[in-house]
Amino acid sequence: MTNNLWLPFTAGLRSEYDRGSLDFSKTRDRFQGFAKAVPEPERIPLLIETYEHYREMGVGCLLPQSQDYFWASCYSLLISALLNLKLKPTETEACAILRKSFHYCGHGGDVETPFQLAESAFEGRAYTPDLFDAVRDYEKVLKATRSTTAQNVKRKLSWIVWHDPRNVEMKCLEKCWMGCVQSDLAAMRPAQRFPWQWLLRNTTATMTGAAGKAWLKEGAKRLSKVGEAEFLAKLDRWLAFPPDGTVFLSPAGSSMLRLLVWYGSLVDTSKSLPILVRLADVAWEKKDPAGKVMGAFAWILRTHGGDAYRPVAERIAAQWGDTGEAAKLVEMYLPEEAAKRKAELEQKGAALRDLIQQLMR
Repeated sequence: MTNNLWLPFTAGLRSEYDRGSLDFSKTRDRFQGFAKAVPEPERIPLLIETYEHYREMGVGCLLPQSQDYFWASCYSLLISALLNLKLKPTETEACAILRKSFHYCGHGGDVETPFQLAESAFEGRAYTPDLFDAVRDYEKVLKATRSTTAQNVKRKLSWIVWHDPRNVEMKCLEKCWMGCVQSDLAAMRPAQRFPWQWLLRNTTATMTGAAGKAWLKEGAKRLSKVGEAEFLAKLDRWLAFPPDGTVFLSPAGSSMLRLLVWYGSLVDTSKSLPILVRLADVAWEKKDPAGKVMGAFAWILRTHGGDAYRPVAERIAAQWGDTGEAAKLVEMYLPEEAAKRKAELEQKGAALRDLIQQLMR
């Protein structure tokens, strides 16, 4: 390690470790204090160097009986402490952090922070090939991890890679419907492409139906950079589905299409809804990725459709009305069906309670 504070700091820890008196779970404050003492210009280089050492150790270093356990624990705690300092990397530094980031288990806040640093560094700026490459490197690191945190981060990383104009392949065009959007964006000049990229970077993993107030506020700002007429023209082009055959959506493609539906509520809905209703007649290959899109569509129908769209709303309610926003369409347009479903759920609940009571006797 190049930092001249590191060796004396770890020498004291090593002495305690060798005596058997060091509990690493109680040293976080000490590592945080050390990280704060590191001069600001040295923090990011030190983080990158620490990642390199940590990666080289191998998975066996996590075992307490390993001869590398002491250093692996020090590196892991130092990484956490440095990431906790709210670093402000440049674009180049953010890419380097993503490229070097490493985890053996994929748990904890350290997994998402490299992604957050990259998003912060590229705030209001176009993604670069260097970022796309760094994201792919980080995806490889997280590939084998199965923690909930890692799964969420992998989803967000896929949203970044989706924007890579080099990533438009024939297999994408043949499978995920949103490949047509990728192809159009890739063909644009960079200055023309960025407002669309910025528009579709307003992503969220938490909402499947209604767009929240914060999203709508930010979405209106980003949509203004594209313009209503241009948005509606592209929406009309991109939502021209084939009359027969199934339509496939990848998870990332589903998220982008859901965004387009939400943005449809921020323009003149008398112009966007006639385009969006095409979604009601699509034969989706898989229900799961398409469900987010149809939930968003159900929300815009419920809030902006009215009686003019009753036939469409009834179809969506019947096909997708099990949960979420589509279920609210059932309550609005099919009250008898809603009452029937409610009664069935109450009966099932009562039967389950009776069964539990019998088992407890």
